[in-house]
Formats: sequence, structure tokens, C-alpha cells
Amino acid sequence: YFFKFLFDNIRVKIFELDSLFKKEHINKIKYFEVKNQPIINFYEFSDSESIYQKLLVPMSKNYNYTLNPIKLNQNVNIPIKSYSTLIKNFLRPIKKSLVNIKFRPIKKSKKILSVNCREIESVGDYFAKEGWQIYPFTIKHNTKVDEKFSKLFMGKLAVNKIILNEFSFLDIEFFNLIKNRIEFFCNSLISILDHYYSLDNYINKNNFNIVFFETLTPFKVENVLLPLICKNRKIPYVCWMHGGAGNNKTLNGYKFSDHIFGSHYFIYGEQYKDLIHKYNSKFKLIPHVTGSPLIIKRYANYIAPKNKKKVVTIVTGPTGNRNIYHLFDDPNYRFDYYFPLKAAIKIAAKYKNKYRVIIRLHDNKSQRDLINNLLKKNNAQHIELIDTKAMPFKKIVSISDLFINFIVSTTFYEECISNADIFIYDNSDLTNKTKKIINNRSFWFNNIKTFSNDLNKYLEDGIFHQKSNDNSFLNDNFNWNRKSEIAQNTYNTVKNIVEL
Repeated sequence: YFFKFLFDNIRVKIFELDSLFKKEHINKIKYFEVKNQPIINFYEFSDSESIYQKLLVPMSKNYNYTLNPIKLNQNVNIPIKSYSTLIKNFLRPIKKSLVNIKFRPIKKSKKILSVNCREIESVGDYFAKEGWQIYPFTIKHNTKVDEKFSKLFMGKLAVNKIILNEFSFLDIEFFNLIKNRIEFFCNSLISILDHYYSLDNYINKNNFNIVFFETLTPFKVENVLLPLICKNRKIPYVCWMHGGAGNNKTLNGYKFSDHIFGSHYFIYGEQYKDLIHKYNSKFKLIPHVTGSPLIIKRYANYIAPKNKKKVVTIVTGPTGNRNIYHLFDDPNYRFDYYFPLKAAIKIAAKYKNKYRVIIRLHDNKSQRDLINNLLKKNNAQHIELIDTKAMPFKKIVSISDLFINFIVSTTFYEECISNADIFIYDNSDLTNKTKKIINNRSFWFNNIKTFSNDLNKYLEDGIFHQKSNDNSFLNDNFNWNRKSEIAQNTYNTVKNIVEL
């Protein structure tokens, strides 16, 4: 199924280029040539690559244009985790094990396996008191390359005309674009099968009563293999939603995987449950409204700031969306929210002396470079750039008086818990129910001009905390009105699933 991500990405790009070439009758194309990157995940191109560039050569035969590549001095980007990240990843399972030992009951306990699910781990103390034990998943997958099998498979694939015909769209053949990724996957297929049998033995030996996942995407191979094992052994398993969801009719990111391969699905609020039944019933998920004990615990001691100079925080979303296509109906998503971000920076720059302005970066260096260029153009170098490594989002929430957002996401929910006002420009396919209540807690806009004018007036007037006391959005989307019961409700839900 995950190769479908590749298919969708490439076919959408072919459609876009085909539409452009038919409309504009282009006879010459100049482009900046980017180098191919090492394959990290077989199912997606890295953000440093260009699918458009890969398509220009095969499509030139159909549209009779000439290519003029412009070479750049470009290094190959290989993601390397920092030493601190490596140490944290090494210590995390050890820390979990020590916590589990502290609360380990003497009598025989029910056993929960947590596959990186921080939500269930955050209520581990409550479960331990009820005689349940949470075990963190710590088995590593050691990839072994089997080129013999890969060459045999690729050789047979290359002469199978029926299969090769599937790698064609609008008379453009694109097998050559992804054959190295198929080969990359096949190289490790034997080791994946070995890992499956190892995991099956592990599950059988430990007699887990239920298994929890953060996601069912193939970022890690156990996210795919363990659900199969659970099904075969009739062990219930749960995927606990991560990231903001339930406010859009379409699904963003990799939530497709969670829906398609899921069974029991723990979600934040009633609205998402209604949405699953209305638009995604074909996935046969069993949704349970549980809220987020992790986020509730994170902000249990939140205190509203008392800033003399008010803090305005612009929250960026993830970059690297241009090589990903998931039918998410948001015109700004694939452009990394560049245009509303540009508008917000232009307005905030006018109030550099009146407010402390922060831009919370989401991820990589390319995002920082892009925003630095926008700041220079608007003479706004005084605006602070802060990433989550330098300051966790919890800390940013604790100091902010106003947030500026471009998507209803997890960070938006976290901001709603605070005492800050929220401006949000979101032109995606929000549900009617979301549109009805989102303005209770925030200033929501789907028109960039109105958003800009109202934000400018708000900052000019300087009257903060206008909508911070309304919890209707959180109640509907985050089970906020039952937050005090969240540990007990989670336990009751899990107990009922296991006893089915």
C-alpha cells in the first residue's frame, strides 16, 4: 500500500505538468538541477529532490520542448541525528523500564505493549495501581541486504508488461523513476520477513493482552508487522491518534495508514468520531473518545503569563509537503503555507517596538533559511526564530499572549488550553461544525485579505485575551470537559476492549 504514496505523488505531478504544457505551449524550460538524494524511506522522495525534474526528460518527448538545466553547488543531504537525540533515544526505553519497575505489582498483572505510544505511557501510574503493566517496545530491526533476491525480482518485474503498464499515466511511463526504490525495498525484504518471525515469537512468549501504537505508518517496520501479528493471534491492538485531526473532511499526512490498517482507534474528541462515521466508515475503525492524557498532563500546571511587553508568536507548520500528495484539501499545504506566513510577517514587522514577536520553527534548516529571507525583505530581523529543540512548545505556550496559525493542528489545540488569543488563517475543507465553533475560541479566517486587515487592527489596538475563556471548541474536539476523568476513562475503555 505504501507504494501508492509514490504513485499518487508522481501521477499528480504528471497531471500538473501535462495541464501546464497543453495550456502554455512551452518550447524551452530552464530549471535548477538538484542532485538525487540517498533513499531513506522507500515510499517517499525527500524534500531535497524534485519530482518535476525527474519527469521533465520523459515528458519532453511528448511535448517537444528543450531543457536547459542550471547546475548548482549542492551537497547531498544525509540526515544525521544529533548526539543529544541519539542519547535520548537510547535512554528513553531504560527510563520507561525503571518507571515500570517502580510500580510493578506483586500479583500477576495484565500486560500492555506500547510501541512508542506516549499517550498510554502517560497514564502508566494509574494502570499500575489497577494491576496493569505497560512494557515499552525496545526490539531493534537490523536490516540485512539481500541483493540476490532483489536482482531476481527486479529482473522478472522488468519484463512483465502487465505490471509495467501500471507505471504509466497520460502516456508518460514512470517506472524508471521508482525502480530504485522498489529495489531498495526488495533488498531488505528477507530481513523484514526474519523480523516478522522474531516479533511473532516475542509476542507469543510475552502474552500481551493488548498492544498500543502511536501510528501504523511504516516509519518503523514494527508499525506494520505487529498489527498483522496481533490479528493472527487475535490480540486487540489500538492506534492512538497523533496530530490534529477531525476538523477536516479529508485526511492529511499519513492518517490514511492509521485508518486503513487500524482496529480500535483512540481519538481526542466527539467531532472526530462523527467524522469517521460520516466520511470514513469504509475503514471499519472502532473509534473511542479518550482525549489526550499526554497533553492534559503537559499543561496541568499552566499559568497565564504576565508580560508587560506582550508576546506574539507565529507558529509554522511542517515543511517538505511539495513531494507529498494525500488528497488533503488545503491550497496552502503543498506550498508550506508560504503566502499566509509572508502576510503575517509583513504585519508583525510593523510592531517591532510594541511587541516581542517570535516565529516558532517546525523543523529543518531550509525553513529557517526561507523565513530569514522574508525577514530581511521586511526589515524584520528583530523577530526571533525559535525551534522546538531550543525551546519546547510547552514553554512557548507559557510565554505567549497571541498565536498566529495557518492550520488546525495539535499545536492549535495546545494553544486553546492557554490564556492567549489565536488568529488562524485556514482555507482548507474544514467541516461545517468546526466553522461554527472555531470562532468561539479564535479569530478564524479563510480570506487572506480579511485575515491581514483584522490582524493589523488587533495588534494596533493591543487588546489581548478576548476569547480565552471559551472552552466549547476544546470540549467538542478534545474531550476537555472530562479531563479530570481521563485516566480512569482510558483504563475503563482498555479493560472493556481486553475483556470482549
